[in-house]
Amino acid sequence: MWPLAELKALRARASKVSYRAGQVIFSQGEPGDRVFLIRRGLIEIYAETRGRRRRLNLRGRGEVIGEMAVLDGLGRSATAVALTEVQALTLETSEFESLLSQRPALIRGLTRQLSQRMRDLQDSLSAELDRKDAAIAGLIESIGPFKLEERLGQGGIGVVYAGYHNQTGHKRAIKVLSVVTDEQKQRFLIECETMARMIHPHVVRIDSAGLVDGHGYMAMELLRGQTLEQRLRQGRLDLQEVADWFVPAMKALHYAHELGIMHRDVKPENLFMTLDGKLKVLDFGIARRVNGPQVTLEGKFFGTPRYLAPERIGGPSHRQERQSDQYSLGVTLYEALTGHCPFESSDVAEILAAHLHRAPELPSRFVPIAKELELVLMRLLAKEPLRRFPDMARAAQELVQALDGSAGSATGEFGAP
Repeated sequence: MWPLAELKALRARASKVSYRAGQVIFSQGEPGDRVFLIRRGLIEIYAETRGRRRRLNLRGRGEVIGEMAVLDGLGRSATAVALTEVQALTLETSEFESLLSQRPALIRGLTRQLSQRMRDLQDSLSAELDRKDAAIAGLIESIGPFKLEERLGQGGIGVVYAGYHNQTGHKRAIKVLSVVTDEQKQRFLIECETMARMIHPHVVRIDSAGLVDGHGYMAMELLRGQTLEQRLRQGRLDLQEVADWFVPAMKALHYAHELGIMHRDVKPENLFMTLDGKLKVLDFGIARRVNGPQVTLEGKFFGTPRYLAPERIGGPSHRQERQSDQYSLGVTLYEALTGHCPFESSDVAEILAAHLHRAPELPSRFVPIAKELELVLMRLLAKEPLRRFPDMARAAQELVQALDGSAGSATGEFGAP
């Protein structure tokens, strides 16, 4: 339920609307020009693909609908229809954004709703992945020209195996995922095209891909080593390790940004160090291409809460997206330096609200750290995107200078647990 004071502020700007049962509130494909706060009644959200209707969710009293199209700026990816008589408040995009900027409590209410939707989505995805993983593991021993062997792990929406090409014998990491619906096929093809465009020493390389009997596969270079998430289980990084992990990552992300590709899920699990000391950025599975084809669904929220930039929570997520990747990398760097994220909680809504409203504690409160390095980190974590670095190349340059200035000082021991 929304706080009474915030509801009064919302009512002062909003218009009252009502809908009879069966009446369409907004349609798939329309521009996201307004949001709705449901005061009474029940609304169904559904999408249509090739004439087939699929229910996505139901929304009731006290919930906001339409905000994802407004915040993403991509237009309606679903239709909303009144299942019962509905009364609602509605605001145009400009009024909604203005209200959010002036009323933090409204943002907190919205983030609670978004976080609950995220938890519901993650629960459903986990169950779906468990089913798909069991099916893939039990039914698929090969796919396309590849023989599947050792299971290496599970990524965003797929299972990754070690395998080899039946004809050449070349070993590869092969990501296998269920691709049945048109949306899944389109997202898979976008991911393949995105990955194929990137040829960089610090980005995992894709060799081939295909669709076979309801499954998609991508064959990538087979990496042996560990992720930063695995490394941090052993303790914080020292200065040399910070340079080894983060400078190449910044260079890789700058390269992707110059191609118009935003990662959108930078976190320790997606930074990988090979056994011979080469950093690779992994998993562009939810990456977005500027001016490229997009796939999204109403109510779906992508990214990892602890590493999510503020502007991707409470504002149009496509503004300054290069800086959004900077923020996520900044959270990752903070964790590598201090041993914990700047904002941690079992409640996703609290984490999202903290990204929006709370300044992180200075890392020097937890570990000895040179002022120059701390300044670089806190600039990456600036709430306002334009206060971060102009691009990742500049961020890398500043980080190198800060690390050089820190070498040999008392901070050289800060990596000890």
